[in-house]
Amino acid sequence: MKHRISLIALALLAFIFAGCSKHSPDAAASLPESKDFVALTNAMTAKTGEAIISVDKLDGKSVSYMVVTGSTADPHHYAATWFRSQWSINRVVK
Repeated sequence: MKHRISLIALALLAFIFAGCSKHSPDAAASLPESKDFVALTNAMTAKTGEAIISVDKLDGKSVSYMVVTGSTADPHHYAATWFRSQWSINRVVK
């Protein structure tokens, strides 16, 4: 019985350390080159319900884009960043 308890404690400790393993920051933020922008388009449409006017790549380590939606007369600007395998979309106030 004593060995069983220590074996269970050891297994739980191994699960804790296995769950806390670090991935490189580049792996979490990287977007495969073959990925198209269907996911971005779908995410923007779901969030804003507006047509996309333009998409401009922003410089930096992460995959980030400035997305303009709405109409040319009344544009809305959003920052779209690929984060943890999904698009993070935030409105930019200009």
